[in-house]
Amino acid sequence: VILCTDNIEHHRCLRLAIQLGIPNRVAFVQKGFSGLTTYPVRTQRASWPAQIRAMFEEVTGSPDASELRPRMYINAEEREAALREWNGLPFGDANLTIAVSMTSRQRIGVFPTALFVSILRLVLQLCPGARVVLTGTQAESVALRGVAREIGSRVVVLAGTLSLRGFAAFLPLCDVFLGADSG
Repeated sequence: VILCTDNIEHHRCLRLAIQLGIPNRVAFVQKGFSGLTTYPVRTQRASWPAQIRAMFEEVTGSPDASELRPRMYINAEEREAALREWNGLPFGDANLTIAVSMTSRQRIGVFPTALFVSILRLVLQLCPGARVVLTGTQAESVALRGVAREIGSRVVVLAGTLSLRGFAAFLPLCDVFLGADSG
C-alpha cells in the first residue's frame, strides 16, 4: 500500500507506485489521475493537515479529533534566547515589526525574491516606522544580507542564531509574519 499525499505533484507518487508494482494506491481523486488510484479519497476544501487526516480516517475507518495545530514545547532558555535577539534588534523605535521567511525547502512554487523585495519596499513606504526582520538559516545569511540591502533601510537579518524552538518563541514578539511556505 502507498499513501500518495504529495499536494503538488501527486502524479509522480502514483506513477512510481505503478512502476514499483504497488497494487494498493491511496490518493485524493479530486486532483485528477483517479484511474491510477485503487483507493480514492475525497476531501472537502480544507487545510493540508486536515486533508491528510481525512485520508488516514478514510483508510483506517477511525475518526481522529486531535488538534491539528503543531505544538511547540519551548523552555525558558529558548524564550530567553528569543528575547535576547529581540532586545538586540536595531530600530527599537519601530511601531511595527515584520518577520519575513522568504526561503523554502520546496523546489517549485517558491515566490521570487523580487516579489518579496517589492512588497517590503512598499510596506516601508506606507509604514516608515516599521522594522523588517529577514529570517533564515546561517547558510542563507549572506543572501539575506544582499536582499536587505536591496530593500533599503530599517531591515535587519536574523539568520542561524536561534534554534527552531527559539525561533518559535521569537515569532510571537513580532506583529506580522510574511512567508512563502506554511511549513
